[in-house]
Amino acid sequence: MKRVIGWLVAGWLVSASVSAMDYSAEQLQILSELQVMAQGSYTEAEWTAVARRLDGVLEHARQHAKWDAYIDTQVIRANVMSMRGQDDQALALLQKTLSDFENSDVKVLRKVYVEIASLYARRGDQAAVTDIMNRFQKSRHFDRETYAFSGGYGPSDPIMVARPAAGVDGSISMTAMNVYRTQAEFGAGQIFPDFSATGWNGAPVTLASLRGTVVLVDFWSPGWFVWNRDLPNRIHVFNTYHGRGFEILGFSIDADEASARQFAQAKKIPWPQAVPPRGLLRTLGIFGEVTNFLIDRDGVIIGRNLYGAELDMAVRRAVAR
Repeated sequence: MKRVIGWLVAGWLVSASVSAMDYSAEQLQILSELQVMAQGSYTEAEWTAVARRLDGVLEHARQHAKWDAYIDTQVIRANVMSMRGQDDQALALLQKTLSDFENSDVKVLRKVYVEIASLYARRGDQAAVTDIMNRFQKSRHFDRETYAFSGGYGPSDPIMVARPAAGVDGSISMTAMNVYRTQAEFGAGQIFPDFSATGWNGAPVTLASLRGTVVLVDFWSPGWFVWNRDLPNRIHVFNTYHGRGFEILGFSIDADEASARQFAQAKKIPWPQAVPPRGLLRTLGIFGEVTNFLIDRDGVIIGRNLYGAELDMAVRRAVAR
């Protein structure tokens, strides 16, 4: 049977079956702090303090042979590394964790497969995502629950998830990795696909018309907390670098365009907005979640899902080239 999953579940699909219940109170507190830290600029000492707390949780889990907690903490550590631009170190940590536990029966190891797929997707390496998917499917950790889904193009277009009888060719983790494989086609270093859209002012908008500038293509909705919280920072980044060749193009993925227009006007968002072509959303693997792509002057993707200090740093480097 089909059941309607709220629009926000798109992010959950990409995170595989990671839920709050999977974590200890200490891990949840650290995760909450990291969500805040991801949106701002923090000192090396503050990052080091978080790392030490994670090391303490990790050691406690190891001493008491709580391997689920141990693996969960390794995943969190990898996320911290990734937040700090240390994707290579994060990937090495996850690969070692996978090697250490691949022959065990610790169920949460499936998160490691998914996190590895996400890092390869950030690199734009579809072949590597496919390889880790194949490795997972052949492993003892493969979770045989098939989830097909459709929809998810905005708050008024909820994701429909069909859960038929469990099969051998899919799982919720595989669903997440399939999303990453689609996203990998447009990871860092890949050419952003050209498009033709209509601006809110009625004028045509194409990627070619923006060539020669650094562009943040921002798929947004006022209902998303992270996007909304970072809006003042994006406005600051836009005002700081716009005169140096930086542009933002907004695509509201909210089905209620009138509401989105009112929001943009109320918040005095200074960059142009356009109606997102549905074909572009499908091509990019956007399933209802907000996301952004930073593109250099030649149309090459620099990064995806950049917020806070990470966005500021990436734009500063891009406009200086």
